[in-house]
Amino acid sequence: MIKKTKNVKHLIKGYKKLIKNSDLDKISQIQEKLSKENNLIKNKFLTSFFFPKNEDRNQVLINILLSKFGINKLREQLIISHSGKKFESPLPTLWLDILKNENYNVLKTKSVFRFYFKIFNYYIYGVYLLIIFNFHIFKNFFKKDLDNFCFFNNTQKFHFPNKKSESIYNLFNFCKKNILSSNLKNVLYSGNEKFNLEKDKNTSFIQSEYPMILKLDFLGCISFFFHSIFLIFISLISLICGSWWNLFMLHEQPLRMIVDLKRKENLPSEVIFNLSDLYYRPLWTYNIEKKDSKIYMLWYSTNNQANYKKDVQSNFFYDWSNINWPINVVWNIGQKEWLERYIVSKKTLYFNYMWLSDYNFNIKINKNEKYLSVFNVPPFRISRYSIVNEDELDLHSIKNTMNFIENIIELSDKMNFKVLLKNKRSFVKVHHPLYKNLLERQTTKINIINENVSPIKMLENSFASVNFPFTSTAYLSQNMNIPTCYYDPSGKIANFSFDKKITFNSSKKQLQDWLKNIL
Repeated sequence: MIKKTKNVKHLIKGYKKLIKNSDLDKISQIQEKLSKENNLIKNKFLTSFFFPKNEDRNQVLINILLSKFGINKLREQLIISHSGKKFESPLPTLWLDILKNENYNVLKTKSVFRFYFKIFNYYIYGVYLLIIFNFHIFKNFFKKDLDNFCFFNNTQKFHFPNKKSESIYNLFNFCKKNILSSNLKNVLYSGNEKFNLEKDKNTSFIQSEYPMILKLDFLGCISFFFHSIFLIFISLISLICGSWWNLFMLHEQPLRMIVDLKRKENLPSEVIFNLSDLYYRPLWTYNIEKKDSKIYMLWYSTNNQANYKKDVQSNFFYDWSNINWPINVVWNIGQKEWLERYIVSKKTLYFNYMWLSDYNFNIKINKNEKYLSVFNVPPFRISRYSIVNEDELDLHSIKNTMNFIENIIELSDKMNFKVLLKNKRSFVKVHHPLYKNLLERQTTKINIINENVSPIKMLENSFASVNFPFTSTAYLSQNMNIPTCYYDPSGKIANFSFDKKITFNSSKKQLQDWLKNIL
């Protein structure tokens, strides 16, 4: 606890120094430079057994390396080093040399030792997984395999039809309507808990840690067993030769091997990932794509908030350079065009809506009252902003966010309407306590809606919506032909939204005039 407190103090100190020197972009620029280092892999012969064919091996490695070693953790250590502390983090030698050339005071010996210790742990973990997978395959030999199914990765219970929601506005129904196969019989899903899901006509929902049943036919079992022994052997050679990239990728091999050995009818026809998985594309997805399974990344959030200080054309998302999902699903043509400035996608699909989660709408609506839907983003503590979205602090400061709410409440009293408020996220420790205290004091003046309720339910009962810049709910309102606007009480940012038809208000007076024209 003492060490954690000290880290937070150094984090804030380093962050404030970056702000003082107008150097916030330096952290992302360093990450970009690291992510473009293309000489990490050297031994091409052994490496061919660990990486997918016809793919940029360096890009595949960095994609997984950054996600596993922690994009945020690396960012945190870089910011702490600006407080005067020496930089220490388990990173490849080439990356540490880049940091030294950028004038970071690097504890190289200690960092290199920690890196190889971590790589050794990945080697042990990879061997363990190969043994465990052989056991599961043997155990499931007489188990019936699945066909006509899809897989949802990293989900929550309100992404699916459930007994606590009578509506259809959830992630599964969006996918079913737009991208899933019509003959779907089973849905595999991974998540932190087993959901009590209702049957969707003829569709069964099955919790699964893996995107398929760990089952092979007799020849597949034999092949997997001997291939496992071979991988363990050449991993040991890699360990002796110092080919750490092979050891790091060993834990990715079991699922990749199963995909190669399975018939494609026993693989998911569609695999659904979401923004929680943005930086990490598992190795097996490259192989399953070659067997005609479709891999989707759902951008359920517009995700362009950080652009307010820069021209929309500038590449400010430095650490997006290795994102390489085959199909990206987005909100509209504006988001499609914007996203393709930063990432290279094989295909981008866009729709006029995207459903995510849904929960019972438990606010009693009085038909004699007028309701305004308000969509806000809870502000983080400064220590959190220093780790992620570092250039959003002015926009998402506690002062600006509280002004956003207080101004709307003041106008609701003056103009006689009720407020339905939905925060983008539930409150956790990293959120600013002053914002939570503000909402607790205003419970008689605003109706706080559970964060899992679909915004559609709110909008169906509202005369308009006000959105914190630049949340996707504004596009949803627009698609439903409900008057909508963005509101920034700071007056610091310009309207760079995908669709300039959405009104942008930068003062309480502008917001008041806009509401008057609607009421």
